[in-house]
Parts: sequence; C-alpha cells; structure tokens
Amino acid sequence: MDGVELRAIVISKTRTNSAAKQRAGRAYAKMLGLKPGKLGRDELVDGYGIVGDRSIYFQCKLSQSPLGAEYADQFYCGLEMHEAQIGIMLAGVGYIDREKDGFMVRLKRYPRIKQGIFTYHLLSLEDIYTRSARFLLALGDLPALETLSNEQ
Repeated sequence: MDGVELRAIVISKTRTNSAAKQRAGRAYAKMLGLKPGKLGRDELVDGYGIVGDRSIYFQCKLSQSPLGAEYADQFYCGLEMHEAQIGIMLAGVGYIDREKDGFMVRLKRYPRIKQGIFTYHLLSLEDIYTRSARFLLALGDLPALETLSNEQ
C-alpha cells in the first residue's frame, strides 16, 4: 500500500460521523474475537474478552486528531474496570507526544502501569495498515489483529 492509499483509508475512517466510528470499533472488536461493547454510550469499551488465558480490553478512538492525556485516563479506567491483563488502543492518527498533555506521559503516571501490571499496545490505523513494529509486537498478545491489517 502506498502513502496515497494509506492517507485515503485513514481519512475515510476518521472523517465519518460518531455513530459510524462506534460501529467500526464494535466491528473491529468482533473481528478480534472479543465481545463488542454496547451501542450508544459504550462505557469506555469497544471490546473485551479472554484470548488464550488472558483478559483483553480493546478501545478504538478514530479521531482525526492525535489522542491526548484525557484519552489515556479513559484507557486506564477501562483497563481497571474490565480487570484486563492486556489493553489495546486503536487511534485514528496516533497520540500526542508532549510532556504536559501527552498520552504516554499521563498513562505512565498510573502506579499499575509503572509496575508493569498491565501490558498495553497503542496502535494507530497507520500501524495496522503498514504492519509497523508496534503492530507486530501487539500480534504476540492478540494474533487476531492480523485480520484488521487485511480489512480496508
């Protein structure tokens, strides 16, 4: 896939309405072999379930902008609420990487993240479609991610 095709896919998935984004998140969860979250207010979950012997939590935010610290808070709350061992976040275009309001800076402040209790993978649509190193690492915890890289 070339850069033009990749940009077209990302734009088409991030510039749709909220309801379509929510349906996409639930569809991704189902493709991953997870139980999709509820329609409407989804209580911070697009999917969850047991894969192998580990509890997986999946959240999808197909925003046109990189995700900031407030989304790290939501992601962490979802990990806790669903007592997950592995968390996977799929962002439309990535994550804010600034000291004050960056996603990772905020996420790493939580004690259970610092202690390594949760395994997490922060992916973007680009990671999925280019099969980046982050994507390949996440495949080790959730092999069904392979199905997302084939979906367009």
